Amino acid sequence: MEAPPQPVNRPPRLVAESAAPARGYVEIAANCPAYRFSIGEVRDDNLDDIIEVRWFLDYSRNASSIAKVTSLRPTGDERRATIDLVIGPEGLNINDDAIHTLEVWVADRKFSTDPLREPANRAFEPEQQEGLTDAWAWTFRRTANGGCNTTQP
Repeated sequence: MEAPPQPVNRPPRLVAESAAPARGYVEIAANCPAYRFSIGEVRDDNLDDIIEVRWFLDYSRNASSIAKVTSLRPTGDERRATIDLVIGPEGLNINDDAIHTLEVWVADRKFSTDPLREPANRAFEPEQQEGLTDAWAWTFRRTANGGCNTTQP
């Protein structure tokens, strides 16, 4: 008798059509009190996986580039919660007019907390090398003529 097939580990997925705003360059009004970046749909075919979420602002090897860390618990469904990050007093308070890059990474394993593991802040714990990821990015800056989206998810 044959052994049952081993389950296939599939990566978590950020559903592109659910991103707000869409990928690309965003101008945020200098007087906008809060601007929300979100992925409305995160999916994982492996229903028991805990999805680790890391947001990076202007990624570098410096741990201070980590803007937000969360986890999505299993729901019994491949679809998980909306993930978001707010630019403004309730989140990242950025008031300069520099161009910034905001990235969100999802993984089906824990990220390493060891600052010497490469790539810094994106590597997995040594015993969890089989982790899979997906990522999304926006470039933005504050300008006089930029937009201001709703702060509701």
